[in-house]
Amino acid sequence: MIASYDADAVTAALPMDRCIDLMAEVQVRISRGEIRLPLRQFVSHGTEAQGLLVMPGSLGDGDVFGAKLLSLFPENSAQGRPAIQGSVLLFDPVTGAPMALIDAAKLTALRTAAASGVATRALAKSEAATLAILGYGVQAESHLVAMAKVRKLREVRVWGPKLERAQAFAAKHDVGVPIHAVRGA
Repeated sequence: MIASYDADAVTAALPMDRCIDLMAEVQVRISRGEIRLPLRQFVSHGTEAQGLLVMPGSLGDGDVFGAKLLSLFPENSAQGRPAIQGSVLLFDPVTGAPMALIDAAKLTALRTAAASGVATRALAKSEAATLAILGYGVQAESHLVAMAKVRKLREVRVWGPKLERAQAFAAKHDVGVPIHAVRGA
């Protein structure tokens, strides 16, 4: 039986602070060569901009392995549909049987922001307290959460091409500090 994790299950199973700690461990293991991440492969479908993206990986011999499978259809955005959709499929290291199917959008949002959290924790000044977010999409939201986990924020500034969307983002989110939509840097 394949375990299935939708966006809500991913969020419940992987809180941001835990994800940041896991990403720190993963980055060390990657640098040691313990995790294998072969090159991504893109297969176009219809146009050069749309198609299938396959991102394989292995935690090492005897450990879980799998791939993130994504469809990229940039034109979807104009119809209010996600431009990127997909899943992560994990396989049992002993039998090769599929063991988990995970919502890739939520997992990617968490992982990407957690990696930024690791970098911020290691490289930013400890007294850094103002966060600037460029954009107001999924990555903006997950990065806001991650940065609030690794720094004591005093202020957040959100910028994007459409001020009203930046204002809506600021009004929607609460990390215990003022969030301001700004017109420019």
